Amino acid sequence: MKLKLVKFLSPSLIVLPIVVNATSCSGSAGIVFGNFESYMSPSLIEVLQKEVSNSNFLSYSTNEDIQIKFKKYYDIAIPSTYTVLELIKDKELAKFDWSKFNVEMSPDRTNNQHPPLQNPSDRPTGIIQNAKQAEWLFSDTVDRVIDSVDEYAHQEKIYDNNESLLDYALPYFLQDLMFAYHGSYIDSLPSPSTLHDDPNDNRWYSNTDWNNITNVISKKNNPNFDQRFTPSNLSKMMMIDDSRTVYDYCHLIHTNNAGINPSKEEENIRSITNVYKSLTDKYDPNTFRLNSDSYQVMYSFATPLDKKQPTLAEANGIISYNGDALNAITGGGNPDWINTWSSDDSAYDGHMPDHSGNTHIVKPLNTPVMMDMLVMNKKDQGTNKETDLYKMLRTVALDGCQLSWQTTQGSSEQWIGSQDDEGNWIYQTTNNFSYVVYNPPLWNLNTFVSRDEEVSTEYNSYFDKMYKDLPEQERNNKAELCAEINTVNFSNGLLELPLDSVMKSDMSMVYTQYKEQM
Repeated sequence: MKLKLVKFLSPSLIVLPIVVNATSCSGSAGIVFGNFESYMSPSLIEVLQKEVSNSNFLSYSTNEDIQIKFKKYYDIAIPSTYTVLELIKDKELAKFDWSKFNVEMSPDRTNNQHPPLQNPSDRPTGIIQNAKQAEWLFSDTVDRVIDSVDEYAHQEKIYDNNESLLDYALPYFLQDLMFAYHGSYIDSLPSPSTLHDDPNDNRWYSNTDWNNITNVISKKNNPNFDQRFTPSNLSKMMMIDDSRTVYDYCHLIHTNNAGINPSKEEENIRSITNVYKSLTDKYDPNTFRLNSDSYQVMYSFATPLDKKQPTLAEANGIISYNGDALNAITGGGNPDWINTWSSDDSAYDGHMPDHSGNTHIVKPLNTPVMMDMLVMNKKDQGTNKETDLYKMLRTVALDGCQLSWQTTQGSSEQWIGSQDDEGNWIYQTTNNFSYVVYNPPLWNLNTFVSRDEEVSTEYNSYFDKMYKDLPEQERNNKAELCAEINTVNFSNGLLELPLDSVMKSDMSMVYTQYKEQM
């Protein structure tokens, strides 16, 4: 799930949510938009408030909060995929009429890799009419995630076999779990795979897994332990404090990469205990500092321990989401570290040197993937709110989806990377990405960000534009590193699925006991 992501803003730029009375989403309070805290660009919130004057924004901390409060309090919310399935099962979500979004596909999207184009006539033309056509709007990774969720939902009879997740939810952002560390390169963590043309290839992922990483950073009974991660070190390891995320990590270790979701046989306290115990068996007490605020994890990794040791951070290593790691290695809001990356090309070996030239990021194979999605309350279907809700959803998730991902020098045509004379992003999906920096789901924006095509880098890559004032080689190096971190690949078994209430309660109870030992 998305936890807190905070950017450093001047007070004049901070947009605080408007708090409304907890009455009902159909009451006089207007439209209520629920979201995880700081998970949307303040300038996008301003745009939405101008589009729909009676819109109000509320924040919540967990997916469980959404599930409990959605029906009564929210018109729109952004839950993670497993909570979307719970809300569909509870019949709380509106089914989209895709024609009301009034969007078309990018002209560049000539071949949908997943599923592969069987017939040129399969390519939708004109206004997107349904969820099946809408698949073409999104990246191949999103399409694979949706196919996996649909297979599960059809099997569990959550929705009909002729329905899709896109009938009920719009992709917002993707994220995956990764490991980052400061200091010298660790030889025992293998280098990433070489690049391939195969779009399904894990092109930015190391040929390693969480077991290998854990063996390097854990001290118990491990002669190959790396001393920089010792619990007595002032610079601690940090990790997201979330029972489900930690369970995902532990389950991959415990089962030797057999996915992140418990099997039916594992849905009991004894099995949950054994999964969490796999972590405490590996690590000495007090190895980790756990924090539910991903900003704190990110900032600790980006902040020097003290001014006399600027290359030693408050956290020598972190287990975090890719967007938070990307923020950290580009300074994490710390003005002393921003834009001071090493341009030493020899350091580029898939482990990504950051601003200090002394930081590396490992994206393991078989790592948890999360997708957050926009949903609409079923109670709003057919009401006078519906038109405004479709307008807001379109602005947040689909703005610019009909445009090209690229441009040519001197062209005046609009494209997904268009900016105004002051350098502001014109299309709100790009604007919002520039704030959140998680993996964007729209195909044209994802291509613009990921450098997935042969691009004229000076004009056609988001990260190249970010570093446009640097010398060409340095710009290329930094843009490539950022694109690597942002990329998300997906395999079945690595997306969180719903848990029943007993399993959730047992997991929370066992986690509370075991995190005291960490």
